[in-house]
Amino acid sequence: MINLFEILIFAGLANMAPPLVVPLFPKMNTPLDCGHSFKGTRIFGDHKTWRGLIFGTLISGLAWIIYSSLTKTDPNLFLGFQLGFGALMGDAIKSFFKRRVGVKSGQSWFPFDQIDWVIGASLMVINQINFLKFLLLLILGLGLHLIVKLLGYLLKINPTII
Repeated sequence: MINLFEILIFAGLANMAPPLVVPLFPKMNTPLDCGHSFKGTRIFGDHKTWRGLIFGTLISGLAWIIYSSLTKTDPNLFLGFQLGFGALMGDAIKSFFKRRVGVKSGQSWFPFDQIDWVIGASLMVINQINFLKFLLLLILGLGLHLIVKLLGYLLKINPTII
């Protein structure tokens, strides 16, 4: 049975991976929506790319395989891929709704920008968590996101805290 910290670690890893692989694969920047719009507004926007989805999912999946083999945790070798994919799809689906309510790309939409990855990853393991664990994941995920953003701000990696 997966624990809350494993969900947060591997979903968070997938969520942080896309910007880190940009320098390695600069030309793989095709948006998930391939530039298409819905009711005059981009479906997801330019920042949700196939590169991010593929590499974020792969990084989370490969990290899970290493982790589970070292710790003899869950024998499901696909769990890391599921968590990574869920986290990134949660982010993409949030972007769809963000565009519908008129929030521009790059503009914060608190708290949804901070918990979208947790919701997406949780859906991938819904059979392993109950509602109380889900609420705890949201709280821990929000806190973890804010701590990482604060560190990024202090290290001058992120221009804003939220």
